[in-house]
Amino acid sequence: MEGQEKIVLDASVVVKWFSQEEGSDLALEVKNQYVEGELIILSADLLIYEVSNALMFNLDFDQEDVANAVKDIFDLDLDLITPIEEILIRATEYASENNLTIYDSCYISLAEMMGIPLYTADGKLLENTEDLDFVKSLKYLQG
Repeated sequence: MEGQEKIVLDASVVVKWFSQEEGSDLALEVKNQYVEGELIILSADLLIYEVSNALMFNLDFDQEDVANAVKDIFDLDLDLITPIEEILIRATEYASENNLTIYDSCYISLAEMMGIPLYTADGKLLENTEDLDFVKSLKYLQG
């Protein structure tokens, strides 16, 4: 599928596929673009854990809802990348330099190493990475 834009998404965007909150409409648009074959979505494999955890602590979700969301994510067949040593080492640098978690930094490191943008809905991540032009707000990804 030549010409498709490749992007990295973090968990803050994917959570919005299931939880009605600010930015959910944009997140669902991105999901639909992926389903229609207009985008290629990559992410760190920790995405599935982060999304599951966020939904478990959302009072609008019970265990069955979370299990269904997990199934839906797997059914989408996203390209979930298991971080290699190089990604994790670079993630420790990003975490240290930008006051971020290793989790957030893995998405950044993956995007950097793939040479593609990371889209996020995480305000703190955006604020702490203003100097990284490949880390972008979800609101800038429009079809």
